[in-house]
Amino acid sequence: MERERGRAPLIPDFLWPWVVPIVAVCAVIVFALSVYLWDKIGPRYFERRVLDVIYDWGFRRRVYRLGLEFGAPRPFAAVVIALLIWAAVRRSPTVFIACLALPASVLFVEEILKPLVDRTWELPDSVPTYPSGTATGVAAWTTLVWLLAVPSVRSTGLRIGLAIALGAVTALTAIAVVGAHRHLPLDSVGGVAVGVGFVLAWAALIDVVTGAHRPAARAPDPANGPAAVGEPAVSPD
Repeated sequence: MERERGRAPLIPDFLWPWVVPIVAVCAVIVFALSVYLWDKIGPRYFERRVLDVIYDWGFRRRVYRLGLEFGAPRPFAAVVIALLIWAAVRRSPTVFIACLALPASVLFVEEILKPLVDRTWELPDSVPTYPSGTATGVAAWTTLVWLLAVPSVRSTGLRIGLAIALGAVTALTAIAVVGAHRHLPLDSVGGVAVGVGFVLAWAALIDVVTGAHRPAARAPDPANGPAAVGEPAVSPD
């Protein structure tokens, strides 16, 4: 819903009451997996079962390549640049700042979480795998694209359809990084949780700072003069 200040909040009104619980769930998932996988080597028992299922599916390599392509450096950079250009065209500093959450989420994973958890595939000195930076990046940009598209989509059915389509892209990438032997299953789960939670938290923080979800000021009543914010309208007798 457009505010009197001429822009929509980044978090839709119908989602605003659920942002904190969703971000909290994502944070708990990331934290719990970080503790569970800290300094671990190789797949856990549950992951072996999941790996067997994924390998039994027999997906062609082109399917995995497609999933990996959504989070590859060049396509990811192209999505970020396209969103920044769109923000510049709309002259929206809040959207511009929101777009910075995409590279920030990946940097958070690569520079902080991976070295901190130090979960590796086979050898102690191999490259850390948790969480997946590719899954994080795709989950982040699909979440932000949905948030930015919602104000322009009036139909609830179309909003749900867009969420399903973008969710499918995220799920495909999450499966692809495992099927292509890039990551283990819990690496992928942690990456998706980081991407979704990071973008929602970033967008919510921007909305809090800008006051986007505060009640809009009531229009001045010609008979009674200007009213204060939140003051109920008084009808003349």
